[in-house]
Formats: sequence, structure tokens, C-alpha cells
Amino acid sequence: MKIKNSICMLFSLSLLFFAVALSGCLSSEGRLEVKVVDSTGIPLASADVEVYHNGILVGLTETNDTGTALFTLQPGSYEIVAV
Repeated sequence: MKIKNSICMLFSLSLLFFAVALSGCLSSEGRLEVKVVDSTGIPLASADVEVYHNGILVGLTETNDTGTALFTLQPGSYEIVAV
């Protein structure tokens, strides 16, 4: 099985995302950092990462050389998919 096929990652997760500002008040935005790795734990560069809120695509980016993707999001529940 090629690594490309395993990149589909079967990586889909839901998370509850809340951001708290330094002042201790609830912030209107927060930062989400996603790390995408293959089945052996090696970071995957240039993997597409999609973020969905209530079934609607709200973020899309590629991972960098270290397999990391960054998003700025409103507090809420999201589904993250890497392909």
C-alpha cells in the first residue's frame, strides 16, 4: 500500500475548541494547530487539512515541512480532516 493512499489518514476528529484571552476573558478567536503524520509517525508535508463547522468548510490549508497546519477559529465544535 502506497504512503499516498495512507495519507488519507483516516484522520477525522471532532473537538471542542475554546480560546481564553490572556486577561482571562473568553476570546472571540483562538488558534488551532494540527500535526499530520503518516502511520509510522513521520510528519507529512503538503497534506491538505480541512476544517468543518456544522458540515460547512470553514478552513483549508496545506501542512508545512514539519507536517503542521495552523488555523484561527471562533470558539465551537469542529471536524478536522487531513487528506
